[in-house]
Amino acid sequence: MTTYLIRRLLQTLVILLFVTVIVFMIMHLLPGDPVRIMLGDEATPEQIELMRKELGLDKPLPVQYLSWLGDVLQGDLGRSIAYKQDVNELVAKRIPITFHLGFSAFILAVIIGIPAGVIAAVKRGSWIDSLITVSANIGMAVPTFWLGILGVYLFALKLGWLPVQGYTSPFEDPWQSFRQSVMPIILMSLTALASLTRQTRSAMLEVIRQDYIRTARSKGLSERRVILGHALRNALIPVVTLLGMQLGFLVGGSVFIEQVFNIPGMGRLMVQSIFGQDYVVVQSVVLIVAATVALANLLVDIAYGYIDPRIRYR
Repeated sequence: MTTYLIRRLLQTLVILLFVTVIVFMIMHLLPGDPVRIMLGDEATPEQIELMRKELGLDKPLPVQYLSWLGDVLQGDLGRSIAYKQDVNELVAKRIPITFHLGFSAFILAVIIGIPAGVIAAVKRGSWIDSLITVSANIGMAVPTFWLGILGVYLFALKLGWLPVQGYTSPFEDPWQSFRQSVMPIILMSLTALASLTRQTRSAMLEVIRQDYIRTARSKGLSERRVILGHALRNALIPVVTLLGMQLGFLVGGSVFIEQVFNIPGMGRLMVQSIFGQDYVVVQSVVLIVAATVALANLLVDIAYGYIDPRIRYR
């Protein structure tokens, strides 16, 4: 197990390195100059050149990348070009917001999606199965940003039940935080919830046809024990795989929701930084998202051994 973890951690570090290189190159291939965006069209060539030297943008690209990577390894994400702040401070303010919304949406998707998939599989062919399946298909097909705009129009502008935009920490005002977060969290969880429902139903349908399930029933075990103790556990491998993918997506894929609801999270920060060609911020945000996805995948791999004792790590 220890050898496996070390190998996976090394693989994760290599993947993160490749991600940073790709993002660095893409950002520098984009047209435009961040210094000109900062100073405006009336800036003189001397002012532009001086600012480029101050920001280190006059150095060759490999030198810029290695300099940034060296600072990251020391825990320094650099200084934002557009915000003129340390990226550590920017991230420290915004990452709790994105993680709060992302993990809340993830938990909501799990506690509804998996039971819904189990019920649909057990009640296969019934109206309950049809209702759950159709709802899951709709949840996967409808764009979340479009639903977000409809939600703002209906629940905020027409009915006045919820705020139009913004974010409040649950530690400051729990009730206001709930009112501002409930719609973004529900919308963020929809795609993951629908995917989990479909995957759980599919995996359960395959498992409940197996001989050992018929044997368990023939022994007189209750249906609840057969489903939860035997069928569900053996159906969890593909579901857990999907959980790891969805966890990374919910944390890193909150861009549209944060834009629609004007939430000052990591996704909104990255969009603003891309338009402002703030290389340092974009690289740092992508690195954090990539690290979150890699960690989620590592936890999924470890969970396989606990779910299925037949799996051994070498």
